[in-house]
Amino acid sequence: MADGTGEARRRCVLLADPDEQRRHATALQLRLGGYRVVEVKAMREIPEAARAGIDILVSEAQLEDGSGVAYAAYLRKDVRTQGLPILIATYDRDGAAGAARALGEEGALELPAAPSVLLDRIGELLARSA
Repeated sequence: MADGTGEARRRCVLLADPDEQRRHATALQLRLGGYRVVEVKAMREIPEAARAGIDILVSEAQLEDGSGVAYAAYLRKDVRTQGLPILIATYDRDGAAGAARALGEEGALELPAAPSVLLDRIGELLARSA
């Protein structure tokens, strides 16, 4: 995908996690993996942040103001966002199980996982959506 300059536009990850230190560490991993990253801590911030032209949503299971899993399921039902790749990458075992039920196994990743596993899963989801 090219931007206005003719250069390939880096894919953009919207990263939603209420834990600031964990969010910043994950964002750094993603940036080192070649992605642009927009960070949010709450569901209420996602619609505004998504206007930055995101390619995938990576969310913790529980956000500051509600369930990231429930929000992902809502996005799946909306015709405007049903094709958006979503990955619930969470340290919450129950949240990962809920995400797998709501989004399918490919939409859930239980953490901790090696950074390469997270990057590989994001790459797979982006490739499927292309």
